[in-house]
Formats: sequence, C-alpha cells, structure tokens
Amino acid sequence: LAGWTRLSRHVYVYEYDPTPFNAELPWPMYGTHGRALPVYKEMGIQGFTHECHESWATLFPNMYVAARMMWNAGQSYDALMDDLYANFFGDAGPFMRTYYREMDDAMRQYSGNMEWGTADYPQIFRPERIEQCRKALEAAEKAAQTPEVKARVQVLSMGFVVLKCFQCSAGKS
Repeated sequence: LAGWTRLSRHVYVYEYDPTPFNAELPWPMYGTHGRALPVYKEMGIQGFTHECHESWATLFPNMYVAARMMWNAGQSYDALMDDLYANFFGDAGPFMRTYYREMDDAMRQYSGNMEWGTADYPQIFRPERIEQCRKALEAAEKAAQTPEVKARVQVLSMGFVVLKCFQCSAGKS
C-alpha cells in the first residue's frame, strides 16, 4: 500500500469481511479494523469499504467498528469498544469485553495463512478458546438486566452456538 500511495493519490482499500464462504460463522475483524484504519489514514488511503454478510449475530462488531473508524480513523479503538461494552451491553459489558477480546486474540494469534471459507476455523478457534467465550457469554446472559440487553446478548450467543456446533462437527471440541 505504501508503494501504491506513492504512485497515486487515489488509493482505496476493498476488503472481504468476513471471508467469503464463512457459513455465517463469527469472523472477528473488528480489532483488525480498529488497528488498520488509522494506518490507512496515515498512509493517505482515501477510502475503505468491505463486502460483508448480513449476519448481525456473528458480524455486528465488525460493521460497527468499521463504520465508526471510517467516520473518524483518529479515534481510540479501545475507547470505541469501551463505549460499546458500556452503552450497548450495560451490566453485561464486562463479560462481553472478555468475549470479544478472546475472539480477537484468536485471530491475532493464528499464524497460518487464512484462506477463504471455513477450513481454518478449527485452528483459529481452539477448544480452550471456545470454552472461555462460552463462559463469558453465559456470564453476560446472567448479568444482563434489561430486556433489550438480554435480547442483544441472546442474539450474539446464537451466533456463537453456530461456531461451537461447527467445531463439534469438525471433531475439534
């Protein structure tokens, strides 16, 4: 990208989020967006967009962070997420922080070459990571005080169940 921005003032990034053929499983790109968009801005990238799915149960934070960071790439990603935990999840926020950090860490720690589709999921989301996420979501469901927050956590939990079932069917957890 640095080379392209030296050659042209009109460089845009088009990305897939999630990877195509992901079976609507969680694909935590929110941390990547939060870390990459300020770098894109600094490099002189003029625009960013991504092709995405409509699975709010699994991809909500990706779309939220990308939209907010595209609006203002100079804002703090951590502050943005803290606002999400506090204002979208209320009393369940601390547990959702744990869940989303576990998911982001799984992506960051994977050293393989991520391909399209679901082939890498068993290596990215190891059984111990799945268990930590399950515990966090269970605690979030118990902590949720309002009907709105309970419903939000339940929708995200449904998306996680799809991932857990996929891992079970792959014989990995």
